[in-house]
Amino acid sequence: RERLARLVPPGTMSRFRHVGTYDSMACRWLSRRDPTLWDMARCIAVPGRASGVPAAATLWEAILTGRAEGVHGTGERGLEIDNPEVGAYILAVDVARSVPASAAEIDARVQAAEGALGLRRLYEAWSMFQRAKRALGAWDFLDARHAFYAALVAGEVAGARWVLVDEAQDNTALDLACATGLAQRAGGAVVLIGDVRQSIFEWRGADPEILATADRVLNARCLP
Repeated sequence: RERLARLVPPGTMSRFRHVGTYDSMACRWLSRRDPTLWDMARCIAVPGRASGVPAAATLWEAILTGRAEGVHGTGERGLEIDNPEVGAYILAVDVARSVPASAAEIDARVQAAEGALGLRRLYEAWSMFQRAKRALGAWDFLDARHAFYAALVAGEVAGARWVLVDEAQDNTALDLACATGLAQRAGGAVVLIGDVRQSIFEWRGADPEILATADRVLNARCLP
């Protein structure tokens, strides 16, 4: 918001109803709807978690290595995989969740990633991760983004006449679905700003083709 205020004419900022990342907008809306469920202290992706809620990497390590006394929340025995690359498991699941999809469809994507990436027992680990989060009452940012998108589809979120998306070349399919969903709710328009040559987050699920093909796929009008 501060950077934007330096770029637009004086007095213009009052016309911007929301400024933020997808995660911040999703979390703000969800916490207003259900502050107990979407308490930031229960987000496993940020510091300052509630007592007994581990960091995401800690939970994944307990699940994959079995070195802890039991998986947090459920007490299940970990998988005892020798020297797992914990970050690779986390990334594979995050990429599988980077599209607007049902829980069953995401499960199928995780199962496919297990074979494609050669990550032993990825789907089993993912299932344990989900059970642990439920038992702990914990969540992560992708949970919030999917819940926000579901609320958009259900017509529970007020739309916006204009939705401006910066760095659109690094949007995931889920990001774009949230942006277009906000505009559609108000009969508005989405403005995508970016440069496909500067995409740097494809490794985590970003899809620069969203911007590159906007003229054809979204029937967009492109400006130099």
